[in-house]
Amino acid sequence: MAGEAKVLLVDDRAEARALVAGDLCLAGLAVVEARDGLEAWNRFRTEAPDLVVSDLRMPRADGIELLRRIRGISSVPVILLTAYADVATAVEVMKGGAQEFFTFPEDLERMIARARELACASASRPEDERLAQLIAGRSLAMRRVRERIRALAGLRVPVLVRGEPGSGRDQVARAIHSCGGSGDEPLLTLRAGGAAPAPRIAAGGAYYLDEISRFSATEQAHWFERLRGADAEAAGAPRMLACSCEDLTERAREGAFHPGLAEKLQRFAILLPPLRERLEDIAQLAPLLVARIGAGMGRPAVQLDRGALALLREQQWPGNVRELTSVLERLVAFSPHGTITRERVREVLGESPDSVDSLRLRREHQQREELVALLAACRGNLAEVARRQGLSRGAVIYRAQKHGLLPKSRSGRGPCSA
Repeated sequence: MAGEAKVLLVDDRAEARALVAGDLCLAGLAVVEARDGLEAWNRFRTEAPDLVVSDLRMPRADGIELLRRIRGISSVPVILLTAYADVATAVEVMKGGAQEFFTFPEDLERMIARARELACASASRPEDERLAQLIAGRSLAMRRVRERIRALAGLRVPVLVRGEPGSGRDQVARAIHSCGGSGDEPLLTLRAGGAAPAPRIAAGGAYYLDEISRFSATEQAHWFERLRGADAEAAGAPRMLACSCEDLTERAREGAFHPGLAEKLQRFAILLPPLRERLEDIAQLAPLLVARIGAGMGRPAVQLDRGALALLREQQWPGNVRELTSVLERLVAFSPHGTITRERVREVLGESPDSVDSLRLRREHQQREELVALLAACRGNLAEVARRQGLSRGAVIYRAQKHGLLPKSRSGRGPCSA
């Protein structure tokens, strides 16, 4: 089936599913089946289909709920089918972001023709366009991130994604997995305390080690052995992706991380910059996020006006893309008339109309006070401060210098006077 456009077909009725699947296959499409909306949602995230064809009424999660979930993360085309068509349902479906709405079985022939058209168009989208949707940003830093993703996605090598919490490390890992042609291979996320050796790990697979710097010494040793064994026998190599907010080489130098594992991971690393260092990307990133969020909430037509976008770009976003996403979720929810204005952004950020910078100043003051207290509690040990805040040591040095707690000429080693 290599090269065929892939369709995810969803229907709780086996006979209807078999009928539609047969016609889709005759039209030259590969078909993956699901029995209800919940199973379909799980398969959508692992199969990466080019089109979804779903029944409207199903147990556990119906077609509209499935559509909302898909629109929250993807623009993949969706066709909905129903045996009980009415105008109100059709309007709701199309507002939710579906491409087509057909009556089954009367419109089956027209639906198959349209499904082939949509699936083939979706499958032929340039890879760069798909990646730009997943990892948005026009800044030089983000262009370099996408270049590294393209370079490493097709290789069976361990990849480390470095960056602050909330900066989009999970999204980069998913993009590497997706662009590497691993759509049929689920990406299993493992966290500290849950990555102990297991029989299925020995058979290969694709794994995402979330915040690997927090893994125990036993877990680190296990993964080092797995990777070392893969060097000798490539056929059994696991697809290993990992993320960290800390410099693993430095942690290994301090005796806090497995040196062999650090060396292997640092060979193929992608450094994801914090949002404050690429504020120009908000012009592209925020509208994309608003579209996804709006589709997921059933409000797909919401847009940011120029004033709102400009105000968002003036913030420093210490919580990175995660914080921006949280703010945009509230903005979409509180903008029922379709336009997010500058005044609405001020309201959600907690700013008064006559003081655009007030929230930023309050955040910076709070950040400085927290940092002063932590530096005192850790006796100036920057590595310990970084671990407690869940940041990289470099990020702590940056913040300390910004708040005048560390001279910019210093390397940041040793005690720091507050």
